[in-house]
Amino acid sequence: MKRVQSLRRASPALLAVLLAVLILGPALAPGLVIAYDMVWSPTPRWTPFVLGMGTPAPRVVPSDAAIVLLGKLITAEAAQKVVLVLVLVLAGTGAAALLRHLRPDASILAVLAAVVAALWNPFVAERLVVGQWTILLGYAVLPWLTRAVLLVRVRAASIWTVCGWLTLAAVGGANSLIIALAALVVLLGSPVTPRLKVFASLVWLGGAAVWAVPALAGSARMTVDGVAEFIPRSDTPFGVVLSLASGGGFWNTAVHPPERSGWFIALLATSLSLVAISIAVRHFWVRGPRALVVVAIGAFLLTVSSTLQATSGLWSALITEVPGGGLLRDSQKLLAPWVLLIALGLGLLVDAARTSSRMHSWAGPTAVVLTVLPLLILPSLAWGGSGRLRAVEVPAGYRQVAHVVSGLPSGEVGLLPWNQYRRYDWNGSRVSLTLAPRIIDQRILFNDSLPLSVGEVPGEDPRAARVSRRIKEGTDPIVALRDEGVTYLAIEVGTGLPDDIPTDAGQIVAESEHLVIIAVGEPEEVAQSHRWHITGWAVSLVTWVVVLLGLAISRVPRKGRRL
Repeated sequence: MKRVQSLRRASPALLAVLLAVLILGPALAPGLVIAYDMVWSPTPRWTPFVLGMGTPAPRVVPSDAAIVLLGKLITAEAAQKVVLVLVLVLAGTGAAALLRHLRPDASILAVLAAVVAALWNPFVAERLVVGQWTILLGYAVLPWLTRAVLLVRVRAASIWTVCGWLTLAAVGGANSLIIALAALVVLLGSPVTPRLKVFASLVWLGGAAVWAVPALAGSARMTVDGVAEFIPRSDTPFGVVLSLASGGGFWNTAVHPPERSGWFIALLATSLSLVAISIAVRHFWVRGPRALVVVAIGAFLLTVSSTLQATSGLWSALITEVPGGGLLRDSQKLLAPWVLLIALGLGLLVDAARTSSRMHSWAGPTAVVLTVLPLLILPSLAWGGSGRLRAVEVPAGYRQVAHVVSGLPSGEVGLLPWNQYRRYDWNGSRVSLTLAPRIIDQRILFNDSLPLSVGEVPGEDPRAARVSRRIKEGTDPIVALRDEGVTYLAIEVGTGLPDDIPTDAGQIVAESEHLVIIAVGEPEEVAQSHRWHITGWAVSLVTWVVVLLGLAISRVPRKGRRL
């Protein structure tokens, strides 16, 4: 009997691990996945880019620094696989734990259905294929953080547990924390003491400081040119609103699951999501917590508002004029609480079908079909997004040249071709960001604008913008970079872009089949103030140390009330 009970308790975690392996597939092979935004260096280095130094809006901190730390401990390849598996497992088990907390009498089949729905959905599929693991980290933390908040409300847990989950979300940077904000809103609306609300809010702000302080101090702003390109896009035949209702609608149509374009699958997915949402709303509105419903619906309506013509002007002003508003530019990520509510609702739906007196002998089979239905209507998520996430080996020559230039006297490196996206021939010509800033331990000057099929979204680095402007005016890219004071040129070869190696630009100091380094100036330290970056790091590090100490102390039995 005890073995059966232990298996029932462990089954959500076992299922989550199984689904994570099925989802990742070839991504778990030897090597690294390099796809779109997911670019990991095979040689873990805290480069200036990884630390966010010299970047007006340091988007990759502290996430890239965290994976470098993990990579130094267990190798970069192992670190990527551990992170991807853990993120998916956390998302699945979190949905299961939250459903069990909200409905203790939920059947094991209902709990397993919540695990399946939390992992096997278009939100996870589209974000994973585009390589945005930090958004998935925020999504994975959300159910655990929400559960901790609900336990604090009834004084069944310490506020330190809430802060611990907030700290884990902070590892993912801005995107993860903006998703975690949904659970923090639940806490702020809870009947707990004001000091607990203030303390949790300070932990959220402290975790955000590492990227928020330099971004705000540098007055980083979005341009109106790029706002329209990041609004959600329909991935079903039913329009963008219903696409969002079923958890899809990512702005980049290149990563939309192909089966969702068909009428039958789209109708099935949309209907299942709407039924699950309606059951969850009705259940939690009657039995509580209502805040869960309010936050999820609010997140959905906010996302929808970004797509409406009537609110487009207000939305653009919010993103471009309000400090920090740029976090909302990719509004589809705000759907995370809504997708979580769908997963909980599917669990409730399975329980309702299983116990239905009207269905008689069909009740059990119907519940089983509902549990596995998400797998059937989104088959392209399996095996690394149908092979789109595949681990590869970074060429040894590229790594060696990067090592050489990292050891050269300090100087800025100008990166060519002048585009931040690549189709490396050694990566199967898949689209990805350039690897150079993450593997070369020098300051890199590169084109941070975002090329799209309809045009180009301007970047935030004024020096890079100046180089781009001169190149458009007809200036040779090498001349434009040299005039900006770069010491070295790094030319990546085999990127799917023009990559001619100039013979008269300067002395070649290191070269391989895939990367060439040319000295074009005298080595000198790049004069730049990192005051605000260091301040942000200091505030966040202190916050995380305090939280970790608080978590450790809170585990020690003691008399008195918990914080």
